Amino acid sequence: MVEITADDLARALEGAASSFAPGELAYLALTSKVELPLRDRLAWSLYTSRPDLVIAREWHRKGKRIDLALLNRGATPIALVEAKALYSFDVVTPDRANVRKYTRMVEADMAKAFKLLDGHSAPVFALVLITHPMGVPPDLGGVIKYRPGIETALTRATQGDIRTGAWATLSSALEPMGPAVYGSLMAGKAFGVEVIVDYWIVGPTVDRRGEHVSASLTGNRIDGQSRGIRNLTAGDSP
Repeated sequence: MVEITADDLARALEGAASSFAPGELAYLALTSKVELPLRDRLAWSLYTSRPDLVIAREWHRKGKRIDLALLNRGATPIALVEAKALYSFDVVTPDRANVRKYTRMVEADMAKAFKLLDGHSAPVFALVLITHPMGVPPDLGGVIKYRPGIETALTRATQGDIRTGAWATLSSALEPMGPAVYGSLMAGKAFGVEVIVDYWIVGPTVDRRGEHVSASLTGNRIDGQSRGIRNLTAGDSP
């Protein structure tokens, strides 16, 4: 029986991240949310590395879509992945309204995935991505989509404090959903600003009955070998 773990997904994500040109991921992360570019590269990485599986983007079932579905050759789900992207300034402290907002969005995505499984046993994972700009990009008249939020945050705290706060806040918010593999993608530089994308792969997540879908996840970090990947050990802050 084929099993997919968070470790498998994280290794594939590393391969996906290493396929970007220097600075490309930073450019994509600053000009919009990065979940779709990374989801698409992750899908391609899995497609090329797992010929035993069918990899589906925007898998459609019962009028709903899943960001990424890993299926066997009989089109039966082996694992489902829902991605969500945000910025470090969104969740820099636990009292920010966006913390509850994004937590509920991830929970809603997981509930949707469980519903689409329709009783079939397969792990469900949440891929959560936080873009962290290490400086304020130039004002180019709307080119940097979330520049106002970046600038406001960096006038109130250092970039290191923002990233550390966001890491702690999101880790606490995601913990009830299941164990996690997590790390950081060094996205490079765009518009003169270095960018890091921190990630969590949470799962197997907990269904509405409070049971884990699978027990195959180790819950440990992985050691990134690909270019530009740095992973953090459990208990570390960035």
